[in-house]
Amino acid sequence: MKALNSVCVYCGSSSRVAAVHKEAAHMLGDGLARRGIQLVYGGGRVGLMGIAADAALAAGGRSSASSRNTSSPPRSSTPA
Repeated sequence: MKALNSVCVYCGSSSRVAAVHKEAAHMLGDGLARRGIQLVYGGGRVGLMGIAADAALAAGGRSSASSRNTSSPPRSSTPA
């Protein structure tokens, strides 16, 4: 069986979510990074996606935006 190298996550970009969901997003990003698994997310830099990506980066992991509007210039994959 192949090793898991990356996980794609799509979740809400709203900042108006329950604290328990914010904590879960943080735990997901942190946990993936600590296991050496790249977080690939929907491109949002806010809300739950941003929290998960920030947590992955803070834990020394990698994150990458998986989608963007093709009419816009590319943006850095590092969340704001």
